[in-house]
Amino acid sequence: MSGLQLQPDRTLFRCVVVIPCHLFLLLVVCLYLRLGPRPRSISLEKGSEGLGFSIVGGFGSPHGDLPIYVKTVFSKGAAAVDGRLKRGDQILTVNGESLQGATHEQAVAILKKQRGTVTLDVLS
Repeated sequence: MSGLQLQPDRTLFRCVVVIPCHLFLLLVVCLYLRLGPRPRSISLEKGSEGLGFSIVGGFGSPHGDLPIYVKTVFSKGAAAVDGRLKRGDQILTVNGESLQGATHEQAVAILKKQRGTVTLDVLS
């Protein structure tokens, strides 16, 4: 524990831990890597313009077995109006239906059959 020091806090009569900046940054990076990015939910209202994005990837794609990713967010459509879905986001589920192991065609069919509010779980 050479980098940690205990110093008395005279106003509160307790000890506080003083961590050098480089150790603090290392701790933050380690926590991020351990926890990793968290999925987030995006709810879109599917209208006449559709959801407003295209996808790429899928099981058995010419580039190998890939997850489903957002390829393009079109300027018109629910995704553009909402503003949270970005190119490169990985789509994990559509209204609770997993896209893990789905072919490109299966993922397109799952997205096309949705009506009304569509909730996507994505990783950015």
